[in-house]
Amino acid sequence: MLSNINEIKVMILYLFSSIDEEMEKSIADGVVSATEMVNMLDYVGILDELVLLELIYKREKDGTVFFGITENGREVALEAEKLYLMKSEREKAIKAALRYYEAVKTGVRYYTDMEQTESGFTVHYKVTLNGKPVLETNAFFDNREAAINARNNCETRPQVISNNMMAVLTGDIGFMDL
Repeated sequence: MLSNINEIKVMILYLFSSIDEEMEKSIADGVVSATEMVNMLDYVGILDELVLLELIYKREKDGTVFFGITENGREVALEAEKLYLMKSEREKAIKAALRYYEAVKTGVRYYTDMEQTESGFTVHYKVTLNGKPVLETNAFFDNREAAINARNNCETRPQVISNNMMAVLTGDIGFMDL
């Protein structure tokens, strides 16, 4: 996990530059989250700052917010990525981000919710492809903290969760997200 603000800014610019397409806010959030290198609380404030600096643009259409990289942002990403990010970090981040982005572009959607029951908490996790369920599971927890941790993991690493579940179910380690 990156902790230096400049490293986080560069990582966000690097990811947006690598995707090089305008993204809905939820997809942009998922792309950054998929890297597991940026604290999402830091990301929200830094994304706003990058918009103010005109390195990332933000537009709204029919109530949906979109983000994309500006030409200035692309130039900053190119100059700064080698200064702030190790090659292995860049490769790992872009691999995870592109995998997530490609899945979403092909119609994959991830859903997570949590409900309190009489005896504890249930976390529901579902993956759909073009609206049809592909993977769905429920996990019961007897304490709120464990349920919240599970829900947060499903929300911040949906592809890792589903890939690892598919590996266990199929016995095919090729699904594993190592």
